Amino acid sequence: MAEKKGLVEIIPQDNKYDYFNILPVRINKKTGAAKPAVPGLLSGAINSVYDAVTLPGDVYSGKREATPENTLNAAMSMMGVGSAIPRRANEMRALGGIKLPERSPDYSSVLAAHTDEPLQLFSTARGSTYAQYPDASTIRNRASGVSSPGSGSEGGLQPKSRRTVFMNDKDVTDIGGLHQNREFPGLLEPVPDKPGYMGIRMQEDYGPRKAGEFIPGTIRPYSTKPEVGAIPVEYFSSTPKGIHFGNKITHVQKHTPKKAAPEVTNLLYNERIGGPPLKFGSPDLPKYAVRNVFSDAELASIRETGRMLPAPAHRGKAAKGTKYFTATNEPKKQHLRVETKNMSEFEPVDARFVDIFNPSTGGYDPILKAKGGAITIDDGNPAKRRKLI
Repeated sequence: MAEKKGLVEIIPQDNKYDYFNILPVRINKKTGAAKPAVPGLLSGAINSVYDAVTLPGDVYSGKREATPENTLNAAMSMMGVGSAIPRRANEMRALGGIKLPERSPDYSSVLAAHTDEPLQLFSTARGSTYAQYPDASTIRNRASGVSSPGSGSEGGLQPKSRRTVFMNDKDVTDIGGLHQNREFPGLLEPVPDKPGYMGIRMQEDYGPRKAGEFIPGTIRPYSTKPEVGAIPVEYFSSTPKGIHFGNKITHVQKHTPKKAAPEVTNLLYNERIGGPPLKFGSPDLPKYAVRNVFSDAELASIRETGRMLPAPAHRGKAAKGTKYFTATNEPKKQHLRVETKNMSEFEPVDARFVDIFNPSTGGYDPILKAKGGAITIDDGNPAKRRKLI
């Protein structure tokens, strides 16, 4: 009887077979066939593990010992968390017949490369990552030491393309070489009278071909939407080196832009001093929001922009992001008045809904139509009394 090791101690052994301790596996000495070395009901349970773990086939078969990386991946796969270390092509990727989720590529470099928010993010087979922008341009972060094996070229962020389109692998193979051939006066260009198609266009007379002519057979479709399996074609200039043909796209995800900070935060308080801000949209909200004005510039801003915006930076003071209002059902000569139904917390108040107090009539007039009249600031101190409009 052969020496028992590890898990195989619980399994009866036959001297016609070799046994191994990564899993209960036995090898027929004559045929070399590998099978789970388990009897009866135990076989089904062990088979599930046998199919689940992430180990190379040559480790299963006992042709070599598992490396520490193999063992770690196997252990993590049994726990259902995928593998921690990249696997080769002959390694299993499933847990009990369920495919484990792939990790998303790291897009942090391309996201930080430009102030504009991209529409889509995608990566290619050799590890380069891209951000696609609304104008159809892209920025690429070339994978270091992978994108051009043996070339010695460094990875990192590349210039923003003028435009990037997407073609299938066969079409790129068929016509890409003609574009990149410096001895041939033909370049890959969009076909003017055939939207969504590109072809090799002659830049000068060459044999039977005339300048400006598209070579028959080179006109192929393209898309402006990145898809898995497509090839990104980045345009930088109309030269043989002015186009970069990428590798097959392996991952695409829509980019969700970060929510921009609101232009203003409107805070509405009760007439009574104290308490938290009132909630816009509440059914019992007072009819009006009123605000006193202490700057000619604020009135001018409302009329010029058509909105009630926060005060800009002035004389070294930071810009203010908040507008304060008092809720009331009976305005009492406050300078500006807005019906609360026309307000929200994070949208500037539309000037069409803003009324300004008219001391001549004791009433309110629409600020965009009011001509003449005056608002007087009077806190009892004649030195500070002045008119605003």
